[in-house]
Amino acid sequence: MTTRRRRLGSESEQFSHGSIVTPQHSFIAENPSLSAGYYPDNKTNSFRSFPIEEHNMPRERTLEFNNVIRSLQGRNIVRAVAAKDVRKAQFVQNYGEFMLIAKTIGKNISSTYAKLEKLTLLAKRKSLFNDKPTEIQELTYIIKEDLNSLNQQIAKLQQVAHHQRNVISTGHQHLLSHSSSVVLALQSKLASMSTEFKNVLEVRTENLKQAKSRREQYSGGGAPSSLPPATMSGPHHQGSVLLADEQCAIDMSDPQQQQQQQQRQLMLYED
Repeated sequence: MTTRRRRLGSESEQFSHGSIVTPQHSFIAENPSLSAGYYPDNKTNSFRSFPIEEHNMPRERTLEFNNVIRSLQGRNIVRAVAAKDVRKAQFVQNYGEFMLIAKTIGKNISSTYAKLEKLTLLAKRKSLFNDKPTEIQELTYIIKEDLNSLNQQIAKLQQVAHHQRNVISTGHQHLLSHSSSVVLALQSKLASMSTEFKNVLEVRTENLKQAKSRREQYSGGGAPSSLPPATMSGPHHQGSVLLADEQCAIDMSDPQQQQQQQQRQLMLYED
């Protein structure tokens, strides 16, 4: 009796639902729901994409700091008003006004210092052809006005600081000390700048005197007193600078050339 062999099917039929007919995968082939977890789908990415952490790079946070300070100052005022502490609210308001004025004065002092440095460079020039009197006069006038304005601003700052002493409480003595230090520092800067401005004006005045002396020396004047009397008087004397220069040249030459020059001049005078 011939033995019949069981037909397993073609090669294409051995792969069903993505499963391979092998002993180790027979269980998965019978359970298609588990094949998705065992075999990743090619159309989708089975790997999770984890976010890449960015490095914490340094950045400018001054603006954030200033905003936090303003927020805290505003909270202090709100708390003082909410607690009906008028004295504390007034002190906080005065201190904020004081710091705002001090900040403005500091900026104005820096601006005036820049103008003073420019004036110093212009005033120290000694050349007659490199002088800029118009620009120097304008800067001098502007700096004088700035110094007067800064003096008034510091006086106002002192008034605000004095008003703080009247409303100061026992727990804010450090703020009062800080206000006094700020006023003294600004006064010291203003005094130093005023002294430097005075020194620059003195240098400018001295340079103008020297320039005037040089102009008078090179522009003309009388004949030198060392010339012979014959050149200063007589019918042929006309006060000519050229004649005086010629006579000076004769005096500086040797005696023989000087005698020949005098004879030639006499012949010219007789003609």
